[in-house]
Amino acid sequence: MVAFVVAAVVIGAVGFHFFGPDGTPEPTAAWAVDSCAGPDPTSGDDDAYRPLACDDSQATVTILDIQDAVSTAQAHCPGGTDVVFQKDGQAGGETQSVCARNLSDDHPGDTGRGGGQLVVGDCVDGDGAEVPCGDGGRKVTGLLMGGAECPDGTTDELALGFDPYRSYETICLAA
Repeated sequence: MVAFVVAAVVIGAVGFHFFGPDGTPEPTAAWAVDSCAGPDPTSGDDDAYRPLACDDSQATVTILDIQDAVSTAQAHCPGGTDVVFQKDGQAGGETQSVCARNLSDDHPGDTGRGGGQLVVGDCVDGDGAEVPCGDGGRKVTGLLMGGAECPDGTTDELALGFDPYRSYETICLAA
């Protein structure tokens, strides 16, 4: 009889955990394109995110792409990416980079706004660091790897050299 009561309590607790107090399944959030995420206050890392339902008040970004990458600088994110962060791979696999866009109207990853990943049309300072185009930077006309040539309209090149954590070696610049 005691075993029966213990088993009933365990089954009830498991059911409550998975289905909630009203008997309906609780919504779950997962790492997937077109899903959402927000800051993870339990991680102790200010740059950590956790998957959240898009209607959750703590969701801050929508996921545009998830890529296998050693670092966020190696990711080739789609246009409009505002934030790039890392998460552990599925089932404890390799680290993955997540390309995300803010749910708010603040989009520093839009071309020329000075944030996100460096793309053609953005602006950089003399050291190759991205800056908002309104702040006097020079417009990027190309991002090259190897011996490729800059496109027409280029007046200068900023050779950065090889870096395994960056997807380009040379920044082509307009006047």
